[in-house]
Amino acid sequence: DALQSRINEKSLSTDIQLNKRVLGIEYNPQSDSDGGVRVTVTDMDGSNGGDITALSTTSTEILHCDYCVCTIPLGVLKQRQINFIPPLPQHRIQAIDAIGMGLLNKIILKFDTCFWGDLKQFGMGHDDPACIKTF
Repeated sequence: DALQSRINEKSLSTDIQLNKRVLGIEYNPQSDSDGGVRVTVTDMDGSNGGDITALSTTSTEILHCDYCVCTIPLGVLKQRQINFIPPLPQHRIQAIDAIGMGLLNKIILKFDTCFWGDLKQFGMGHDDPACIKTF
């Protein structure tokens, strides 16, 4: 498909794994034999009516690499779904726990006349979130 061809075009010799769930990331800079990073993954099981959260129990593997670029969703980090070795520092865990998540609603308004002058954008906020009304 188009996404796969674009990934293949840009990745050159990079091994990009799709449809995998990361179970653990182990970093050991002293390990010369396997590149210093071991990533434990399992295949996503598509046999459960397309439920991408279902894990395959038969195809867990360990990937050995020099680097691992992590783009882990905040929700996954908050749920501690990935085993980090060494563990994440306490200040990182506290930062993850302190970041809020929730729904975000946007309203776009179109005005007949520009009453805000040369400003490219404008908005409203408040220091006290309780003062912001939601409906």
